[in-house]
Amino acid sequence: GRSKRLHLLRKQRRALSSKRKETRKTGPSDAKEKEEETKMAAFSFTAPRFTEEMNEAERNAMTEEEKEKIQAEMFGLACNDNPEENETPEMLQDALKELQTHLDTKIEYKPAYLEALDKCPRLVQTESAPIRFLRADSFDIQKAAERLVNYWETRKKLFGPDKCFLPIRLEGGAMQELDLEYLQQIPEMYWTLNEDDYGRCIFLTDKSRINPSKRYDRKAMLRFLWYTIHVALETEKYQRRGFVAVPLMRISQLGQLDRRLQVDAFKSLNTALPVRFNAVHICHPPAFFSVVWPVLSFVMGKDIRQRTFIRKGTDDHVLKELLECGIQPETLPRSMGGQWTLDIDRWMTERKELEAQRHNTDDDNNNNNNR
Repeated sequence: GRSKRLHLLRKQRRALSSKRKETRKTGPSDAKEKEEETKMAAFSFTAPRFTEEMNEAERNAMTEEEKEKIQAEMFGLACNDNPEENETPEMLQDALKELQTHLDTKIEYKPAYLEALDKCPRLVQTESAPIRFLRADSFDIQKAAERLVNYWETRKKLFGPDKCFLPIRLEGGAMQELDLEYLQQIPEMYWTLNEDDYGRCIFLTDKSRINPSKRYDRKAMLRFLWYTIHVALETEKYQRRGFVAVPLMRISQLGQLDRRLQVDAFKSLNTALPVRFNAVHICHPPAFFSVVWPVLSFVMGKDIRQRTFIRKGTDDHVLKELLECGIQPETLPRSMGGQWTLDIDRWMTERKELEAQRHNTDDDNNNNNNR
C-alpha cells in the first residue's frame, strides 16, 4: 500500500543521506551518486496530489458555459467560428495599446522584460510578440501582461543572462549544443509540427523516450521544449486556434516520469509561453498510472487539468477516439499505431537554412535602417 511505499522511500532517502555524509569524508565519488539522486527526484509519492474528489468538486463548481466551452474546444467546434475573422484591425490595435499601458503602469517588477527591451528590442517584437500573449489568454489584458513578463523571467533562467537575449535558433543563437543533441536524438519527446483537422497544432510528447538509467540535463530538455514551441508559433494560425496535446505514456518504469521536469514544463506552458491548450489526450497510460495521475494532475493547473482526457485500449481503439476529435492517424507516430514518420536530420538541415536566411534578411534590414 501507500504506507509501504512511503516507508521504502524514506529508507532510500536515509541511505542516500548517509552516502552523502560518507562522500564529504572521503571526497567526491563517481557519477553513480548523481545518477541515484536523479532517480530519487524523478517521482515522489509525498508530492502534492489532486484527488478524484477534488477534481469532481472543481468540475461541479464550473458553470455550464465553461463546461460547454471545453467540449467545443475538445471536438474542434470552437474553430468553426473562424477565430481569424473575430480579430478586426481596430480590436487588435486597441488591445495592444491597452496591453502596453498595463505593462507600463500596472506591473512594477519586470527586470528581465525591461532588460530585453534595452538589449534586444527587435527580439521582443518577434519572438515575444505581444499579440501572441493576447491570443494565448483570450485577450485578457492582465493575464497576457503577466505571462509576457514571466516569459522573459523564465527565458533568462533557462538560457542564461547572456544567451537569453539571442534568437532562439539552432545555430548562432540561444540554443546550446546539448539542447540540439536532445532534439536530434529524441525529437518525439516534444514535437509540434503536425496539425489536426481544425487547424490546431498537435503537441506530441512521448515519455517513453526518457531513459531512466541515464542522467540528463533538465534545463537543456526545457530549452528543447521552448524551441519547438517557438517553431510552432511561427504559424499564426496556431496562435489563434491553439494547441492539442497528445502525450504518449507507453512507459514501463516509474523513473520515466520525472516529476521535477513535468512541474517545470507545465510552469512554462501555463505561465510563460504564449500557448493555449484546447485539449490534452493522454494515450496508453501504464498500469501504475492511477498512482501517479493525482500528482501529475496537481502540477497541470486547472485550465489544462479540466481539458485532459485519458485514452486507453488497443491502438485501433485509441486512434478511433482521437479521430473523433479531429486527429488523423497520419499525424501520429508509428509507436502508437499512426502513420507519421520523421527524418530529423533532414528537418534540422532545412531548418538551419531557413533560420540563416532570416538572419541574413534581418541584418540587411538593420543595415538599411542605419543608412
